[in-house]
Order: sequence, then C-alpha cells, then structure tokens
Amino acid sequence: MNGCRRVLRNLWLVMALIPLPAWGGAAFIYVTNSAGDSIHVIDPATNNVVQEIKGIEAAHGIAPSPDGSRVYVSNEADSTLDVFDRASGARIKKVPLSNHPNNIAVTKAGDRILVGIARGTGAVDVIDASTLTRTKSIPVNGRLHNIYVTPDGRHLIT
Repeated sequence: MNGCRRVLRNLWLVMALIPLPAWGGAAFIYVTNSAGDSIHVIDPATNNVVQEIKGIEAAHGIAPSPDGSRVYVSNEADSTLDVFDRASGARIKKVPLSNHPNNIAVTKAGDRILVGIARGTGAVDVIDASTLTRTKSIPVNGRLHNIYVTPDGRHLIT
C-alpha cells in the first residue's frame, strides 16, 4: 500500500472528485495515473483505495455518466475513449477516436460524450453514449485540452 500512496502523490497524477449517486450519494476520488496504467478510486472519508481499474496506458481525462453507472477515460496511448462499468471496474468498450485525446465532457442528458482532440488541427469527437460509437468529429482551429458543457446543456466550451 505504501507504493500506491507514493504513486498517488506523484505530480503526474490528475485528480478528479466525482460524486457518484450509484454509491449511495457518496463522493469518491478518481485518480488517473498518466505515468502508469491504472486509475485508483479513493474513499476520501478513509483515505483508502477502494478500487483499482487497470489496463489504461496513459489515462488522461475522466468523466462519469450522469447516472454514475459508467466512467469514461481518454486513453492517450491508444487514442481511444475507454468506457468502464463504475461498480465492477470492467472495461465495456474502447471507442476509437480521430487522434490523441485530452479531456472529456458529457452532455447534461448523458446521450453524448465529447472528447477534446489535441493533435492534428484539433477537433471535438462526438460519441453516442448508447451505441458507444464515434458519430462525428467537429474540426476546430487549434488543439484542445479542456472541454466543458454549460450547466443548461446548450453550449460546449473549450
């Protein structure tokens, strides 16, 4: 466990506090290890790792589905959106993206997953959340990193 705690303190870790209603309204911290191949799920009440999701080389962005049943992770090494069952940690699917991904946003309705593409000319890849397929890439003038959907769900900000 000491090795795990050392990894968690590593500067290369990206932390996201994601409240997941599927776990009784409790909040858990999902830590993507971009220098490794895993995500650690931490219970902030106990500071213990309660789940480890493995097999994601260079995980970067992370976002939950609105109902908390899935976790979406951008995989920089494979240029994919990796979709995981939140409860079991099992991979559901690897969705091919148009290029090197960065951060992720999910629409308010949960019907689309939006991935910022950081290579090439830049783009927003749009994933249908029900079929887990990329439906289109919206080209932009510049490489994207952060990506957000406004609270009313009407606008994408990047």
